[in-house]
Amino acid sequence: MDEITTMEEYFHRIDQKLEPSFDGRYPKLNDYYQELKEVFFEINETKNKNFFEKLKIVLSLDAQIQLLLEYQKLTESNYHEVSNEEDLISQIKMDSSSYYREKSGLKTSSEIPIGIMYLGENTQIY
Repeated sequence: MDEITTMEEYFHRIDQKLEPSFDGRYPKLNDYYQELKEVFFEINETKNKNFFEKLKIVLSLDAQIQLLLEYQKLTESNYHEVSNEEDLISQIKMDSSSYYREKSGLKTSSEIPIGIMYLGENTQIY
């Protein structure tokens, strides 16, 4: 993977993966993704929050985006089995609260370790 140096570059790569799958067929998933992006950019521009507060929000948002990417990759069918976009969005929001623990091999019931990557855990930002 090439180095990513800006938020625009980061989202350009995600757009390339997600937008062909949305292809007008899943407007609610697309709206959800666009709203997550918008909040990302707003947080980036916010001057009155400290670093850790901003990082907490960014990690929570990113967990949701990563789950969207994982779901898209796993289905290999461009979301064809999504019968209810709202249910999928609700599931992503719920699963994002323990995303980093699960990625590091911990259980959802495990205590949240001290570590920067866990700051967004159990934080429902959006």
